[in-house]
Formats: sequence, C-alpha cells, structure tokens
Amino acid sequence: MSWIKSKYINEYAKRHNINIKELVDGNNTLYDRLLKLSVDLLIDEKYEDLLDMSGNINNYLLNALVTGVNQEIEQVTKQKDTYQHVKFVKLLNVFEDDQLDSDQLRSSWNDLLNDARFPEL
Repeated sequence: MSWIKSKYINEYAKRHNINIKELVDGNNTLYDRLLKLSVDLLIDEKYEDLLDMSGNINNYLLNALVTGVNQEIEQVTKQKDTYQHVKFVKLLNVFEDDQLDSDQLRSSWNDLLNDARFPEL
C-alpha cells in the first residue's frame, strides 16, 4: 500500500510541478513554511481568524503538527534566517488513527491550501 501512495505522490508532484526535495531540504522546507506561519500567528498576530478567543490556533491540522519550534519560537522571530537545528514535522501522538481524525486533518489541510493568504503552503 505504501508503494501505491508513493507512486501517487510522485505522479501528483510531477503533474503539478512540485519539487518534493525542496519540501524536506533547503531553506523553504515544509518545516520552514509552518514555522513562518506559526510566527505569523502567535508572535506577529496575523490571521486573527485562525485564532480562538484565548489566542490559541483553532485549525485542527496546525494544532496536530509539532514543528519543534515551541521552545525556540521567540529566538527565531528575532533571527528568522540564522537558526540551525534539525528540521522535523510530525503529528502529535495524542491523535487517534481513526476516520474522524483523518477527516478533520484533511479538512483542515484543505482550508489552509484554499486560503489565498498562504500561497507558500
């Protein structure tokens, strides 16, 4: 099954001119894009509609992602292009591997992809 998924992803990337290597290597990885979005949301207070009344991110997908930034986000905002560390993105382990979570994650991802304010995603 994972071979079929990999083949689909590779074919999709070719059709849509997406460089998969850039998503995981370089200065504009998925990690970097999510980091920028996190900084924009939590530090620069942009996109208020993605925050709840308490100032927490209300997008299910963004809450499910752990970008390794939580403890260093304030340093990064002061020196956005100078940080050096392992870049990783993973889903929190607290989410169940069930259809409801999968549907909510897909829906949240689609919300972000369809939002014209986030062309870098």
